Amino acid sequence: MVVTVQQIARETGLSQPTVSQVLNNKAQRYSADTRQRVLDTAERLGYRPNSAARSLLTGRFNCATLLMGSEYSHNMLSQGLLSGIHDELASNEMHLTLAKLPNELLTDEKYVPRLLREWTADGLLINFNAMIPPALIDLVRKYQLPSVWINSIHPADCVHPADLAGGRVATQKLLDAGHRKIGYVDYNYGFNDAVPPQHYSAVDRRAGYAQMMREMGLTAQFINAEVCLSNDQRLTHMREVLSQPDRPTAIVTVSITDAIHVYVAAQSLGLSLPKDLSLIAFDSEAAFGRHLNIDAMVVPEYQEGREAVRMLMAKIAKPDETVPACVIEMPYDSGGTIAPPAKPS
Repeated sequence: MVVTVQQIARETGLSQPTVSQVLNNKAQRYSADTRQRVLDTAERLGYRPNSAARSLLTGRFNCATLLMGSEYSHNMLSQGLLSGIHDELASNEMHLTLAKLPNELLTDEKYVPRLLREWTADGLLINFNAMIPPALIDLVRKYQLPSVWINSIHPADCVHPADLAGGRVATQKLLDAGHRKIGYVDYNYGFNDAVPPQHYSAVDRRAGYAQMMREMGLTAQFINAEVCLSNDQRLTHMREVLSQPDRPTAIVTVSITDAIHVYVAAQSLGLSLPKDLSLIAFDSEAAFGRHLNIDAMVVPEYQEGREAVRMLMAKIAKPDETVPACVIEMPYDSGGTIAPPAKPS
């Protein structure tokens, strides 16, 4: 049975307006005893506020929707990112709903998602971050719901890590250690011009590495394949690279997954890290590979989630204004896999 304000008023002997104001945190003019009597009675009866009715009065749902696509690789959601979103929303007394859009429908010009057709949230957090359909961008712009893009690059209203700067810093760490033969590994999708990378970070991390090598007058060595390789194929290819007499003395990898392939291939060849080979990777805050103690540029997922909500709150307060992009620097985590290059025997 639904408990109403009228029932609480009857139980307490107070008027409905008094009960309503107390329950909606507008009870400053009432005594502490009156406020407590209302709250105690509401708890005893099992009263739950009607958020739908409240939204009609306030114009607010106290809710943000996290928008995702149906293709997992295009909208990966880490635990750190979700925790950051949740904690910042909670600090603003808001909650989160999840909406998943089927990718195939976004090619239909007549398709408009329900969450855009109907006003059901105060704003959108868009975690559709790779190979974004142009139709989705057009829909968000057309319906003008306060929105923030997470982990993708846009002219404004977006939050993402500083991947380009991260690529530069990772390479600089190896240069500072004295390395000049530095390779860059990305086995995920390769860099065949006919196959676009799945995420901007793959491009930016690679570009940051290439910039540093070029500025030092050094030759970049990209270790990748024309197509995505299986785990066994990656290990085989990495062993071939590290078996060459002019092999890299240090490696940057686009992810912790590729770093593990480098680590295992090196060990299988009798190479010791960091004595014979230095290694630094890009890593998530809660990646399974952290126990290997590999030097890493850490993706600030938790902070990214909190900053996205802060930006969304600013958008909700002033929906007609754009907010400059928020680019979050990556912290460096020393794992003991960087040392000066071994001297020739």
